[in-house]
Amino acid sequence: MYRKTVKPVLDRLLGITCFVLAIPFLCITAVLVYLFISHKVVFVQERIGYRERPFKLYKFRSMRSDGYYAAENESIPRVGRFIRKFGLDELPQLLNVIKGEMSFVGPRPLLPEYLALYTLEERKRHHVVPGITGLAQVSGRNEIEWKKRFTFDLQYVQQISFGLDLRILVKTALVLMKGSDSMPPQKFQGHSEE
Repeated sequence: MYRKTVKPVLDRLLGITCFVLAIPFLCITAVLVYLFISHKVVFVQERIGYRERPFKLYKFRSMRSDGYYAAENESIPRVGRFIRKFGLDELPQLLNVIKGEMSFVGPRPLLPEYLALYTLEERKRHHVVPGITGLAQVSGRNEIEWKKRFTFDLQYVQQISFGLDLRILVKTALVLMKGSDSMPPQKFQGHSEE
């Protein structure tokens, strides 16, 4: 009942509330990106969501390149590092939450090209709505290897509850308040290299 009924309603209500409260931060971040990184302020990219349906994910641009991954030898601008450090690049995803494409908590939505690389077990991460933050993100963000990230995603799918979501949100808030650095993720190549 929580996953199918309560969670979507809470997500949308909280999404609208947070979006309104975040308007000053959205405006300031947009101006910083425009002035110091790119005139293309918002980065729009196709990701895979609930039941493997594609959707457009919104983020503030934190790198000058158009790719999801930093180009070889590309340094992330200082403003981009600041934006990533405090999770400000994720603020536009509140629109994805309001639209019902994402939740506040769930496995991070990944690129369509990864679908063919998942094991059957890993595909179960799409049995729930993807999130802005998740169990993997509060357990190491992009610093942990892919296999471990997928393990956390599947653990979340099996144990989803209001209590777990609340714990993840609190941990996320603590991580963001500390301002821990977040580097661009490494590209997932499948499990053949392990």
